[in-house]
Amino acid sequence: MNPRLSPLVRVVDGLLELCWLLIVLAVPGFFNVRDYRVFEPDKIVLMRDGVLIMVILFLVKAVYLTPHYLARWSGVGEDKQSFGADLTEGLRRRPMAVAALAFAFVYLLATFRSLLPAISFWGSYDRMEGAYTYLTYITLFLLMASHIRSWTQCERLATAVILASVPPSVYSWAQHFKVDPLIWGGSGDDASLRTPSTLGNPIFLGGYLLMAVPFTLYRLVQRVVRCLQPPDTSDGQGLTMGLYLGTVGYGVALGLQLGAIGFSGSRGPALGLLAALVVYGLVIALRFQIKLLLRAAIAFT
Repeated sequence: MNPRLSPLVRVVDGLLELCWLLIVLAVPGFFNVRDYRVFEPDKIVLMRDGVLIMVILFLVKAVYLTPHYLARWSGVGEDKQSFGADLTEGLRRRPMAVAALAFAFVYLLATFRSLLPAISFWGSYDRMEGAYTYLTYITLFLLMASHIRSWTQCERLATAVILASVPPSVYSWAQHFKVDPLIWGGSGDDASLRTPSTLGNPIFLGGYLLMAVPFTLYRLVQRVVRCLQPPDTSDGQGLTMGLYLGTVGYGVALGLQLGAIGFSGSRGPALGLLAALVVYGLVIALRFQIKLLLRAAIAFT
């Protein structure tokens, strides 16, 4: 039996996916009012811990598979392949991994050549955005890129992104309409002008939500197309009702996200959202051969 299909490897792969889904779900909405920094450091620590667990799981998997790959690279058995060939093939299939590794190298080089290497590596006390944090981002990306192998996993990730965006969006609406139970900056009216929500900064909120909008729009378009198709009598009324409820749910989520981006009052994320919608329109127009939408998307570019 191929050891990569063994029960242990499957369990580890499942736990790795569970970890990155929990990170996607938990980090955007988490903040700690008992810490005067409240937002960024606490989110970063939560993410670091999650990625550390993922690294440990990956090492368990690596140790288990080491005999198999050593035999493979040494030419023992039927599954023969050199280490260089495996490495080249892996990087060829995942070119973004090359870019991520190059970025990590440049970041580390800049860190060790800085005037204050310790602060550059660990980050400041207030924000913790040092090389260690960026290496955590890159590690998370590499682990996900190497373990997402099916469209079903992509769909689960999209669901997690959409669900995680709803609490920050709802909290942004609450802040805008001045029903926030917490007081920020000494005045309850300050947060209503440009809502920071659970991200702690209006620009961060807008930047995060603009990345979630395409996933929600994708699901909404998908559900609308299915609703417009002739009903399948074999599906049953329950499935049809679930389809309609899902369509309404994604529509509400999209409205909450767009409203929260507007309430953040951030021009950069608004322009980013416009660019994302143009690209999305181009993809949809090319995919379904919608000439009017294609012309509109090209006109915006």
